[in-house]
Amino acid sequence: MIRPLKQANGFGFFSFSPLPVEMAEGFDYEVIGRYHNYYFTPKKHSWPINYEKPKVILDGFSPNLNKFLHIGHLRNLALAKSFSKLFDGRFVALYGTALGINDNAVKATKELLSFVGYSPEEYSDSEVTSKFLETPKSKEILKDSPNEEYAGCKIYEGLKNPVVCVRSNGQATYDLHDLAFAELIGPTHYLTGNEQKEHFENLGLGHKHLPMGLILDPSTGQKMKSRDGNALSAVEALQMVADHLKETPEIKKLAWNVLAWNFLRAGRTTNLKFNVDQWVQADQPGLYITYTYARLDSALKNVKIDTNAELSPIDCQLMGFCEYSYYWADKARMEFDTASLANYAYELCRFIGNLYHTERISNGRPGFQLAISHSLKTLDELMLQLAMFPLTGI
Repeated sequence: MIRPLKQANGFGFFSFSPLPVEMAEGFDYEVIGRYHNYYFTPKKHSWPINYEKPKVILDGFSPNLNKFLHIGHLRNLALAKSFSKLFDGRFVALYGTALGINDNAVKATKELLSFVGYSPEEYSDSEVTSKFLETPKSKEILKDSPNEEYAGCKIYEGLKNPVVCVRSNGQATYDLHDLAFAELIGPTHYLTGNEQKEHFENLGLGHKHLPMGLILDPSTGQKMKSRDGNALSAVEALQMVADHLKETPEIKKLAWNVLAWNFLRAGRTTNLKFNVDQWVQADQPGLYITYTYARLDSALKNVKIDTNAELSPIDCQLMGFCEYSYYWADKARMEFDTASLANYAYELCRFIGNLYHTERISNGRPGFQLAISHSLKTLDELMLQLAMFPLTGI
C-alpha cells in the first residue's frame, strides 16, 4: 500500500517498491534508502489508487424499543452512519421488542434515524426468532439441557459455556435473538458496546464483534447521567450542545456535527468524556470543519471554475493534500475505526484556513479557485463519511 508523505517532506506518497511505470508517470520521483517517494506536480496531483469499498452486512444500531435512546446510542449511530458511507453492502438493525414497546420511544428513535439519514433494514427480535424456530436448522442447534438446574430449557453449545436460548416456560432469551439473526440474516459485523464482548464470544460471533467504548461524565469519569439519575438521553445530549451554540436555522444539525466529529475522532474502543464546554468552542474541530465548509461554499457561489487553469506550487500542494483522503478513508475501512479520518479532516481544514486569508477566492487566480473548489468537494465527501451535515449559509 502507498502511504502519504509527511507534510514536512513535501506532498505526495511513498511505497517500499516502485509503482508501475504507467501509474508513476507525471509524478516527481526519488529513491531514499528503501523508500520510493512520489511528489505531486501541477501535471499530476491525483492519488494513484482509488480503493474499492468492501462489502459488509453490518448490524450497526439495534436498540431496545421499550425505552428512550441514551447518549451511548448517539455514538453508536454516528459510527453506523459513517460506516454506511465508507462501506458497500447491507445495513441491518435488530430491534429489541421482547421487553415491550414504548410507542413514544419508537417515535423518537424513528425521528432520530430520519434526522441523521440512517435507514437500515429493520427486523424485530420476536419476528426473527419465530421464523428461526420454524427452520430445521434450529432443531440441530438447540438441544434439551442435560443440566437439572436448567431442566426444560433449550441450550446452544457455545464456544465457552452452554447458552440458554429457550427457558423452561418457552420464553426466548436475548442469546437466541442474536443466534436467530445470525442464522437468518448473517451480519458480517456487529457494532455494540464493549460490555457485549462475552455475549458474542459465547455465540461464536466474537470475531464479528466491533466493540465500542462508553461516553463518560468529564467530572466523575462515570457513565453520563441526567438530573434524575438515569442515563443521559440522546435528546438531552443533543440539546445540551445546541444550548451552547449561537442561534441558527440549522442549530440541531450544527449540534449533531459537533457530536459526530467528537464521537468519531476517538478510537472506537476507547471511552470518551462528554466535554461539551470544550467541544462548542469556535476553534474546536466539529465547528471549525463545519464553518470552513460553509465559507468555501459561500466564496465559490458565483465563481466559474476553469478546470484547465495553471496551478501554482501552493495550489498543487492543496489539491495533493486533498488526495490523502483516499488513504485515510481506506485506513478507516481496514480498521473499522474513523479516528484517523476524522483527524485528517481537521488537518485539511486547518491547511485550507491558513491559505484562505492569503488570497482572494471570488475574484482571485483561476488556479487558486480550482484548488479551493477541489477542496470543497473533498471536504463534502469527508463530512458525509464522518456522518456530518455539509451546512451552508451559517
